[in-house]
Amino acid sequence: MKKIEFIIAMTIATIFLIVAVSCKKEEKLSDYEKLPTFNHDGATYRVAPSSAVKLDFYAAKDYCEHYSVSGTTGWRMPNRAELIEMYNQQDKIGGFYDGEYWSETRNSEGDAFVVSFSAGSSGYYELGYRYYSDSIYFKYYVRPIFVESNPIVVVDE
Repeated sequence: MKKIEFIIAMTIATIFLIVAVSCKKEEKLSDYEKLPTFNHDGATYRVAPSSAVKLDFYAAKDYCEHYSVSGTTGWRMPNRAELIEMYNQQDKIGGFYDGEYWSETRNSEGDAFVVSFSAGSSGYYELGYRYYSDSIYFKYYVRPIFVESNPIVVVDE
């Protein structure tokens, strides 16, 4: 009887070993690798999640510059062209709230370029205004970006 139990135990152990060896080990992606990407002008960008709350321009810029995931630092606010490209590829990127998003691009009056992901409009918006002695700042969403690869630019002399 012990011989049969031993043979059954060895058969079960062998089956488990065969199954374990034949199964491919699934690679676990880091949080950074799970973030969506988009391409623009030959560069590849990684896109962080939207800020959960609307932020004024300076807080949004600070949020982007201090963003970190899986030890990756060096994130920033998108510029005008990058934000427009994010709008154009929003279905691929995903995760946008209905509302306006900041870019780091500012005009000569100090206004920042903003894209409305709900209305599809864009333009330079004031950062805020003075109301008596108080400063009132407008608040919009922001998505930090990280440039993974820059295109090599050859300048003709």
